[in-house]
Amino acid sequence: MILTCRKQICETSTLVLSLEWHPSQANVIGVTMSDGCVCLCESTQGELWGQDSIMKVTNIQSHGLEAWMLAFSADINGTMDVYSGGDDVILQRSSGNKAEEYTLLWQDRKTHQAGVTTILPLTSELVLTGSYDDHIRLISTPRVGRRQVLAEENIGGGVWRLKLLNTEVAQTAASASSALSDTTK
Repeated sequence: MILTCRKQICETSTLVLSLEWHPSQANVIGVTMSDGCVCLCESTQGELWGQDSIMKVTNIQSHGLEAWMLAFSADINGTMDVYSGGDDVILQRSSGNKAEEYTLLWQDRKTHQAGVTTILPLTSELVLTGSYDDHIRLISTPRVGRRQVLAEENIGGGVWRLKLLNTEVAQTAASASSALSDTTK
């Protein structure tokens, strides 16, 4: 790996805790920081992510403590939602198409008992989360309405990363969630 460019996006005393490439816009990355900020960084002019490129940084969410993780998730309406989790036990979701247009949809302070350290969207309304509280959770996360824990497992230690190894798992989870909502209506 060769370093081709260096950009400063925050104060030198602030740590970038996670970085996620936007799934459909190569000129956008999302970052979470030790000061609680959740930002989108956009390469706007010049060579994409090159030394001559101009970087625009937009704060789209914030946490009261360290912001550990963010994840992009395509919504059924075509917008790109951003989930973030922090040391303040908050899982939150924002929606928008451009960095300056993101709006907070909701914040959840009740689901986790400790910091939210990892988020893995499975569908537009299903996410897996991991936390310092030793749990992995499958959560129904509608844009509007109440969030619901569909399944959880205590694994006996903090959960730092989740990775989907099989896409059939996401399809099965989406089918199970759909069947559950049909029976609870």
